[in-house]
Amino acid sequence: MPDPASVVAWQTTTSEVQQAIRSFPDGSGGGTDGLRPDHLKDLVGFGGPIQPLVEAITEFVNLLLREGCPKDIRPILFGSNLMALNKESGDLRPGPAASSYTFLHEKFPQNVTVND
Repeated sequence: MPDPASVVAWQTTTSEVQQAIRSFPDGSGGGTDGLRPDHLKDLVGFGGPIQPLVEAITEFVNLLLREGCPKDIRPILFGSNLMALNKESGDLRPGPAASSYTFLHEKFPQNVTVND
């Protein structure tokens, strides 16, 4: 196990966040916050006047990657309930109902080990 002092939070860039948002499949289900990945995709677009929004989302993701999320907020962002989802075959499968930011956060490494 690495020494905790040698583990630092990985930080992302605006272009990586924009790419991660665009990588969500069209029609991805929304989370408990009511925000669907398609909403994020529509909001961030391709640059221009929405760049401050992409920068704010990047700062938020980096805060989460640094584990800087207040403890009181963690259950809201990272808690999820399982719900029954219909499969194309007609069967049901369990699926998480969580915040869309949770799914965005999961697209990035959680920490990086620095070798001395």
